This record gives sequence, C-alpha cells and structure tokens, in this order.
Amino acid sequence: MDSYLEARIAKLEEHVNWLYAQAGHTSPYPVATAGTPTPGPLRPSDEVLGFIRAEQVVHAVKQYRRETGSGLREANRAIESFVAEYRAGRLR
Repeated sequence: MDSYLEARIAKLEEHVNWLYAQAGHTSPYPVATAGTPTPGPLRPSDEVLGFIRAEQVVHAVKQYRRETGSGLREANRAIESFVAEYRAGRLR
C-alpha cells in the first residue's frame, strides 16, 4: 500500500476514534498515540494549501497547528500527507 493510502487510512481511523470519544464510548480500535485523538481536516485550508504550493512546509505546519490545535507530530503527519496529495495531483 502506498504512503498516500496509509496516511488517509490513519487519518480516517483518528476520526473514527474521535467520534467514539465524543459520543462517550470506548473505541474498539486501538489509539496509536497517547491521549484522545483529535481529527484534523481531510483537506487543508486555503491558507495552508497556499503555503504548500509555495513549498513553505514549516509555515504550513505552523498554520495547521493554529487552525486545529494539534501537536507538532500530528501537524507534521497531516502536512506530509497534504504535500503528497498535492504532488500527486490529487489536491488543487
């Protein structure tokens, strides 16, 4: 399986776990990271996408963190996924 699909599946799993937590249930799926996962957007904001287009990944990560409140590791993973989607032509 390519890294794009792995990243998408991981993000979807985070969303499912987050939904379980919001509904007050325990997810039947193990959480890979400590704490309650918080889902990020499946598509970057226009501002984050602008940084990705300009190849300013550090700024994209910082903006993503401001928008989502996510940690550095989660933001890096999300931006890496978005960059891969952009380079593959699946994100415009």
